[in-house]
Amino acid sequence: MAVVWDEQMYRDAYNGSFHGGVEFFYERTARWRAELSLAKNIIRELSLDGTHRIVIFGCGFGWLDEAMRTQGIDAIGTDTSPHIQNAWTSGTGETGSSKKPLNQNGGNNGSRNKIRQEFAGNNDPTHVISENVLTSLSDAEITDLAQWDSFTGAAIIHLTSVFEKQIQKDQFPAWNWKTGAEWRTFFNGLGLSHHRIFNSIFREEFL
Repeated sequence: MAVVWDEQMYRDAYNGSFHGGVEFFYERTARWRAELSLAKNIIRELSLDGTHRIVIFGCGFGWLDEAMRTQGIDAIGTDTSPHIQNAWTSGTGETGSSKKPLNQNGGNNGSRNKIRQEFAGNNDPTHVISENVLTSLSDAEITDLAQWDSFTGAAIIHLTSVFEKQIQKDQFPAWNWKTGAEWRTFFNGLGLSHHRIFNSIFREEFL
């Protein structure tokens, strides 16, 4: 794995040096407005409504899926980070979400069934979204994301940070950095051209 999202990684990724000198950590009070704006962007651009079922992989504490639920969308989150799961179990950390993220990655049928059970009627999700997962994985690990196509008929969407400035690689050298065009070419080469790729704030799709 390119990156292990432990507590220190969350702090490093969301501290002042990464956000223009505004010092905050991975806290709901600091992130909620951005998460709600992102949720509204996704809902608008994908024309989502209450008939759709959304699973978000790499959801962290679950603020994006919580924000989508406030907009009437049936959304659940999953995250296998030990830091996220332990914070919920121990009651430490600022979780804030109304629903604990599932400890599932969708990589096998048992895991996918756990996800289906969260939706009424044990249905497949209509949309699968990865939230800044790609840069955390090696190229070899990303090939396993083809397993998500086993959710029948689901649209697969990846939100990802993209390489723009050398400072990104200098600050986080372990991350799997690619430009938007490189991500598109990479997925096409895997035979996953139907996987849609957007930047992390859902403002630009890489075609």
